[in-house]
Amino acid sequence: MRHMKIKIAMKSPVPTVEPSTEVEQAGTLMANAGTMGLPVVEGRRLVGMVHRRDLLRVQPSTVPALARYEWVSAPGRLRVADVMRREVVTLTPDASMQEAVRILSGGEVEAIPVVDDGEVVGLLGIHELLTVLARELERRWPPRLGRVLAAVGVGDGAAPALSATLALARRHRARVILLHVMPPLRRGLGFELRQEVLEQRRAHALQWLAASVPEELEATVAVTEGDEAAEVVAKAERDAVDLIIADATTARAIAHEAPCPVLAVPAGRTDHAGR
Repeated sequence: MRHMKIKIAMKSPVPTVEPSTEVEQAGTLMANAGTMGLPVVEGRRLVGMVHRRDLLRVQPSTVPALARYEWVSAPGRLRVADVMRREVVTLTPDASMQEAVRILSGGEVEAIPVVDDGEVVGLLGIHELLTVLARELERRWPPRLGRVLAAVGVGDGAAPALSATLALARRHRARVILLHVMPPLRRGLGFELRQEVLEQRRAHALQWLAASVPEELEATVAVTEGDEAAEVVAKAERDAVDLIIADATTARAIAHEAPCPVLAVPAGRTDHAGR
């Protein structure tokens, strides 16, 4: 990937928003476009960038039982100007993929606007990088993967690891195993409320993960509670998987105990359901 230019991988054309755009509208546009961020422009001038995680910070809880006890902001009242980042890292179409990987792997940004002659001409995020990576893996190594285990979050947090898993599974015709590990609930909740929250989180995660897998892929989903690293290693051993895909933090935690190779997804954010 060292000599590849980002213009072969960037998403173009890319939708943009203005500082006055409502946050809720920006979130819908981002989801429909399948991007991890949106450039913020005034006229043709780039004035900022809003990332998926910036929008997640102002979203209400996805767990009804917890939402009753939480104060949440009202996204419908917020504008992009309230959450956008004004200091933006940009690249030109002729920048190298290696430079893009360096920026995205830093974890500060989820997508990089590509600018040519002062105008936004594209966007490069984790999904675009993973697509190129999948093509390179297929070119260099023949399809031999039988089972791929992905440690994933739910909702927006699943995007990096889930995208990598589905891309590899399609190309290698591998069986997909999606595992979501719920972190233990904080202490202080009553037994009944705790059970209610756990069941809601488990049901929500199972439903979301099952709906995320295309029909043409053979897949199973599992949801557990506990220490993520330990649960991922145990699942990999039980199911005799050929590859584990996880975010960088989880990958580091399981690297020495994993029974198979581990693919660390760069610059990922794996939010757990209900967090």
